[in-house]
Amino acid sequence: MEVARPIRPIAYLIGTVLTAIITVLMGLVALFTVGGTLWGLTGDSWINAWPANMSFVLFWPLVIAVLGTLLSKIGITKYELVIVMVMIWIAWIFPSQHGVLSVLTMMGTARQIPAFHRWNMDYLKPCHWQWGPDPFNDKLWESWMYGGPVPWSEWMPALLFHTARLIPYYLMFAFFATLWRRQWIDIEALPFPHATAAAKLIDMAYEKVDGGTRLFQNVWLWLGLLIGFLAIYPYWAWTLPGLGLTIAMQYPGSLGIDLTPYVIVPCAPLSFNFEAFWIGAAFLVPIKTLFSYILTSILFFWVWWPIMSWLGYWEPHSAGTSGLGYQHSNMFRGWMGPNMQRWVLTWGAVAFISFGAAYAILFAPILISFRSELVNVFKAFVGKAPPEIEIREPIKYRWQLTIFILLLIISAVLWQYASIGNLPIIWGMINYLMYSLWLMCRARVAAEYGLVLDFMNDNYWAHNWTYTFRHWWVADPVSPFFIRDVQARFLVLRSDYPWYFTVVRAAPVATLLETYRIASLEGVHSKHILMAAIIATVIGVVVSLFTLLPLWCSFGALNLSAFNYTGAPHNYYQRAPTYACISEVGEYWRGSLGGGGPRASQWILFSIGFIIVSVIYALHARYPWFPVNASGVALGFGMLIPNVLVPSIVAYIAKFVVMRIGGARIYEDVAMPFAIGMAAATGPAVILGFLYQISTTLSIM
Repeated sequence: MEVARPIRPIAYLIGTVLTAIITVLMGLVALFTVGGTLWGLTGDSWINAWPANMSFVLFWPLVIAVLGTLLSKIGITKYELVIVMVMIWIAWIFPSQHGVLSVLTMMGTARQIPAFHRWNMDYLKPCHWQWGPDPFNDKLWESWMYGGPVPWSEWMPALLFHTARLIPYYLMFAFFATLWRRQWIDIEALPFPHATAAAKLIDMAYEKVDGGTRLFQNVWLWLGLLIGFLAIYPYWAWTLPGLGLTIAMQYPGSLGIDLTPYVIVPCAPLSFNFEAFWIGAAFLVPIKTLFSYILTSILFFWVWWPIMSWLGYWEPHSAGTSGLGYQHSNMFRGWMGPNMQRWVLTWGAVAFISFGAAYAILFAPILISFRSELVNVFKAFVGKAPPEIEIREPIKYRWQLTIFILLLIISAVLWQYASIGNLPIIWGMINYLMYSLWLMCRARVAAEYGLVLDFMNDNYWAHNWTYTFRHWWVADPVSPFFIRDVQARFLVLRSDYPWYFTVVRAAPVATLLETYRIASLEGVHSKHILMAAIIATVIGVVVSLFTLLPLWCSFGALNLSAFNYTGAPHNYYQRAPTYACISEVGEYWRGSLGGGGPRASQWILFSIGFIIVSVIYALHARYPWFPVNASGVALGFGMLIPNVLVPSIVAYIAKFVVMRIGGARIYEDVAMPFAIGMAAATGPAVILGFLYQISTTLSIM
């Protein structure tokens, strides 16, 4: 496979311009979708955030592929279009609630929620300048609240400071992900379904058939887009006045029937939903991984959980409990009752099986099958590896590691500065390393299935991780980094970026590795991808911060869907850092929430998940005929939220039939483009919702 193609500067220039334009557009969309989640098709602001990656992840590649047919006429090659797509792929989510929007809403919401005034107006007083103008000066916030000119001079310290923090923060994660590039792309050759679909679109944009372009002549792609769009009409039909077809859906994942409230099977999330976009996304997953995921997920959620209830270890869930989202999963954070409390104290939170499985799928391949490759990497760190080890790397391994460590130190130092010197700097670096590994677990979901609904989504397993690996370090007296002073502790947690996985989720980890996969498929050297990612990150952060604010002030908070006084997710920006400050973490937190320090009970379940996935990996590596693979099993242990289980079953049946009857050719030419179109259909739906929201706002104004 070719790995070196000539890439001219014009590719980076076009990519920079389009990245800036799309970043501004996405910022505007974020301002008019609830909480800035980029979904806005359902009514619940918490779980609007869950399918955000699904919103545009395949829509933008489709748009860029269409644009590529025009750019080809001015000499832009397929390989140069890869650079453009890479930059858009990485940057489009930056202006959202998952990226930098939280920076602009933090102090504004703090002023409006009296319950948190002690924390944000008093304890945070030394840091007010970091989050905008003086919060006690109402005149400086009038335009933010009601619309008007931006007081740039008062906002500039905050904008510049967060620009200085976010760029090395995001690039830190990017360089950590790059350390895994060879293992995942060249050695394991992970499928990266979204990336494979994007590469397919690029190929179609440059493939000529009968004097035309295959992208436009493949009717199945556009039919999939149309059918996928129409099939999810309850998500968007409420935006069309006069039709009266439906009202706005409350939860994503509810296009079907939810039997969970009837307690037919105790503790099982029996939501039978049939969203076309999840079916299309699942259809792109390798069939063995899909089968392994379905089998494990059924055993995990529909067999093991009910058995635990029938045996008396867990209480059955309450009648009326929804299986559509976090309401059901909340029970398995340890809030069910005395039996579950005893279970958590003895064995740990259920989520830790997922964490163990996630780390196993990261490290089992390296430790079981590719130990020699690991040795070569260590040799490369000291300049002793054979040249072929680094020939496809963007830069030498020792520079990747050096830059990562340097950026980690810079980020930790800036965090300490933001906390007015209260951050234990060693803990800051440990915390960022842990987040880097956690993001790699999330990237593994993207590598195997795609980021449709992963376990980092708020309110699923996220809090278990937060309590154990973030709050405990500073809030538990048994922690080596315990901070007794409540104000000092608050300043540390408030100045940390991952407020319940908001800012951190836009980090270019999964997206960067996906773009490395696109480059591998298209024969573009990874050095061009890393350069494009760096440029996109800088452009995305700067443009997001400096355009979101004037866009915000053009309308005012009272006219924006991104803001409300007490509703989610913006009250979390106030609440999240206070949880570990109200009191010291004691037995209640360690037990009932399944959090606290790294206790033996948690690591029992972690070890079970790790061992099961590792054993399955070893069996599959030795016996390729083994019926399940470790990737799908790890996903089934909770790395994917159950809302995608039924769509995955539908996709598996469809893919099995297509492969048996039509073979690989029908799959490549017909079924795969159709599935890509179905998955990309969320883009037009979200844009329709955005147009409805902004037109309504403008008519009122």
